[in-house]
Amino acid sequence: MYNNDQNNVELFNQFHYITNEFPKMLLIAHLKNEREPNECIRINDQSIVLSTNSQSMTLHIFDKLIKFHCPSLYEAEHLLLARLRRFHPYLFVTCQHKDKYGWITPMTMNPQLNVKQLLSS
Repeated sequence: MYNNDQNNVELFNQFHYITNEFPKMLLIAHLKNEREPNECIRINDQSIVLSTNSQSMTLHIFDKLIKFHCPSLYEAEHLLLARLRRFHPYLFVTCQHKDKYGWITPMTMNPQLNVKQLLSS
């Protein structure tokens, strides 16, 4: 994986070929626009902190990626991933320290699914 071996020229070229610049200001505006009433968004030069009374997540936005840390997948889904789906329909997520990765794709509107359900594998 490129993040673990940034000196590998082949991985470097692949990473920069398949990724686009991340529009930081557009993402910040999107997060502010979708802020829940009980949510706080703190923005500084190096990071963005999304928090509620019981959950917190820190984002670091770089040119072509976002790094974030949170205690659980539930918190990631609640505070960020659902919003990222609405921001851009297809994003690739990797776990930095484990061999876990996958695409964030838009949820289909299937009348048999409850909108509040979270599907994961």
